[in-house]
Amino acid sequence: HDISFSEFGFILKSCKMAASSDRKIADGLEHLRLADKCLKTSLFKWKPDQDGAASEYLKAATAFRNAKAMDMAKESYVKAGQLQVAMNSPFHAAKMVEQEKPEKAIHLYTKASEVAEIEGRPRQSAECIGKAARLQVKHFKYEDAIKSLNQ
Repeated sequence: HDISFSEFGFILKSCKMAASSDRKIADGLEHLRLADKCLKTSLFKWKPDQDGAASEYLKAATAFRNAKAMDMAKESYVKAGQLQVAMNSPFHAAKMVEQEKPEKAIHLYTKASEVAEIEGRPRQSAECIGKAARLQVKHFKYEDAIKSLNQ
C-alpha cells in the first residue's frame, strides 16, 4: 500500500508530537521525583524543604499540562496547594488550586484576606477578598460575592 506525501507528513508530525508529549511527561515525572526528594528527611536534613517541593510540583504540573496530561497536572497543582497550606500561605495555595478547585480557592483567598487584615496589611487583604469575589462571580455565586465584598 502506497502512502501519499501528505499522509506521510501527517504520520511524521503525529510521531513528533507523541515524542514531544512523552518528553514533557518524563520531565513532569522528574519534577515529581525531585519534589519527593525535597520532602524527605535524613540524618543531616532534619526538616523537609516544603517550599522547594511546592516549586517542583508546580514545574511538574506545567510539564503535564503542556503534555495534555490534565489529570496528572491537576494532581500536581493540588499537591503544591496542599504544601502552601501546610506552610501557612493561603494566598499562594489559593492561586495553585484556583482552576481545579474553585470552592477551596475562594475559602483560601478569604482566609488570606483575614490573615492580611490581622497583620495590618489592608491592601493585600482587599486584593485577596477581591480575588475571592471574582471567583464567586465567575461561578455565578453573586450573593456570596456581595457578602465577600461587604466584609
